[in-house]
Amino acid sequence: MALLVASSAFANALDHLRTTDDIGLNKNPHLGQSRLLVIPSRVGRDLTPAELQRLQAAYDPAGPAGSFRAYWRTTSVGRYDPVPTVVQPVIYRDRCPLPGKTMADCRFTLTDLGLITQGGLRVAFEDIIRRVRDEQGIDLTQFDVNGADAGVADGYFDGVILDTDMYSGIAVPLAALVNNTVVIGAWPQPLDAGVDDAGTADAGPTLRCGIVGLIPPDEHEYGHTLGFIDLYNGPRVNDLMADVRATLGPFSRQQIGWGDVLHVDGGLELDLKPVLEGGPVLRIGDGPKYLMLENRGGPKHATYEGAAPGIWVYSVDETKLPTAPLGFLDIVNQRLYYPNEAAPYLYVNVPLNCQLGSPTTPGTCALTTYDEARVLADSAGQEVGFTLRRSRTVDGGTIRIALRAGTELPPSFTPPVVPPPVIVPAVPMPWETVPSGCGCQSAGAGVGLVVLALLLRRRRG
Repeated sequence: MALLVASSAFANALDHLRTTDDIGLNKNPHLGQSRLLVIPSRVGRDLTPAELQRLQAAYDPAGPAGSFRAYWRTTSVGRYDPVPTVVQPVIYRDRCPLPGKTMADCRFTLTDLGLITQGGLRVAFEDIIRRVRDEQGIDLTQFDVNGADAGVADGYFDGVILDTDMYSGIAVPLAALVNNTVVIGAWPQPLDAGVDDAGTADAGPTLRCGIVGLIPPDEHEYGHTLGFIDLYNGPRVNDLMADVRATLGPFSRQQIGWGDVLHVDGGLELDLKPVLEGGPVLRIGDGPKYLMLENRGGPKHATYEGAAPGIWVYSVDETKLPTAPLGFLDIVNQRLYYPNEAAPYLYVNVPLNCQLGSPTTPGTCALTTYDEARVLADSAGQEVGFTLRRSRTVDGGTIRIALRAGTELPPSFTPPVVPPPVIVPAVPMPWETVPSGCGCQSAGAGVGLVVLALLLRRRRG
């Protein structure tokens, strides 16, 4: 890959939220309610009715479980609520918005250095967004209601998603590529459709777009606009950013602040709720290397995830967090950066290279069965001084777990087997009993005569 030089002033894009002081500039806001602008666009053709219906269904703000907004509200345990609006398609019938490109080659890649260094991405995205404003009469300022401070507009779009055939499946950090997009949010008077303008300082409030998702309806790619990096190309990890059917795993949740993290420094026993139901993530160790545990189970896990339910263990090494200006790009070695590609790994399931399983197969990563126990170790196989045992799953997915410091496993949750009591059935007497004056029971008169007759017969013989 040819060398891409990003602006040092816009460093830290896509760094798995190692930094969070660049919300807006490099990352979409992630707390509170946001308003997202979703733009369908095609070059040389219209969207088919099926394509448009698919977009509108996926981004329906009132959509069911599995739709875009419902997914992010669930995975953030209610801390993030992105409300998408799908505008009418922006179609380029006879020109390509990318400078220097024709209708025949109206696509780009991150190796198009001439296009990027000359601001070609900025030109194209500004043109697309201006056409939404001018041709559809949409006040763009409605898409800036959030920022680093939840609920406070910051002059940046809360999020822009472009469903386009110029590129698919990437979040482009425009600011880090020195292509920060700036448009006037709303004009003080109507304009004729298609008017091309550069905007002036006094024409109206401006909005900036520091990162844009060039994506179909896809949660993984949208995760990049929040600042997450890819976690595939290495050992398995049960996390959205590993491009598996999942929500975010515990390290990603910790980084973005979606859920509680409980630091463990000694033995404990507790009922652990599933993370999607508000249960905490457990952390063993202070860093930069530590383990994390979570309960991935319950009805929400079954809806949004494809791995086996149970108690999952992860190994983290924060020294592998990206520090380059673009995060996902290793500029020194001129290649993409994958923090799980080689040891030490940023964040993987342990035991290393375990199997994620499925709702019907247990795999080898999670503790999935009653009374299962494990000596905990990191991704290098080093024991961390704790052992773990789980109990049965109860209603709602809650699982009782026991953590013990040391190498001895916690006691079994299986109750001791108590032999059933021996019950001797009462045998009724074959005759009626009557009380006697001596306090004991004596036989009735009829029986006494029979005994006397037997004694007399024996004497006669």
